[in-house]
Amino acid sequence: MLERNVTLRDLWNRKQLSGALKYLDAILDRHKELHRDLGECTISIGLIGTGYGPNYRLRPINKIDVGSFEDLARTGAAREGTKEGKYIASLTRAYSGRSHKPLSAEIGARDEENWSDPPMSVADVLHLRNDVSQTEKSSAKSKRRGSI
Repeated sequence: MLERNVTLRDLWNRKQLSGALKYLDAILDRHKELHRDLGECTISIGLIGTGYGPNYRLRPINKIDVGSFEDLARTGAAREGTKEGKYIASLTRAYSGRSHKPLSAEIGARDEENWSDPPMSVADVLHLRNDVSQTEKSSAKSKRRGSI
């Protein structure tokens, strides 16, 4: 189990985050999908596991007043395609760190003790992605020089 305050940068620094560039790009793609409807989100990573491809969740920073669940059921506003439905889904959804597909609700996306705290901002993830990309480019150049 990972420590509660772990970040993706911590995992990358420890050389635990496998396929880091691809992994971070997938998180950013998921964020882009949600951002269109819900604005900026934060990213938390799952604490259960080894950290090589941790599950993650995206939570909107801005709360949306969706009324009561009874109102949502009555009006049908909780349907997946609506802004309110997407907001509610984002509060209970987590994604697989390997396939980047939504995990079943039983995974415990709502159980706060299963997730890193504090969450990372998208800016933090973008900075890490940039660092990973630069490191990979430098490493590739070094390997080419060594093979000449």
